Amino acid sequence: MTTTHSATVSPATERLARAALTLHRLALAAAEVQHLPSPATPVERNAKGVSDPTPSAAMDPRREAVRDAFNLIAGYSAGEVADQVEDLANTLAMALDQWDGKRP
Repeated sequence: MTTTHSATVSPATERLARAALTLHRLALAAAEVQHLPSPATPVERNAKGVSDPTPSAAMDPRREAVRDAFNLIAGYSAGEVADQVEDLANTLAMALDQWDGKRP
């Protein structure tokens, strides 16, 4: 009995495409706000009652969490996954080209 993977390939590749698009959208959003204080962080006030956003922005744990997550995604892990996906796509493209007679 042979097992075909056609039933599992399509949902898996669709899931991969959706996840990649979601990652891209979220990375763009994180890139925009990673250096901004969270709107949920209260603005510090100095002794005269004047707002001083510097401590809020510099030490905002929400901003730091976005920055750290963005740096993780922007680094090695996303690139390695992209390399693996591109390798798989190239393998399939070459096999399909050979099947179609475009390659010997």
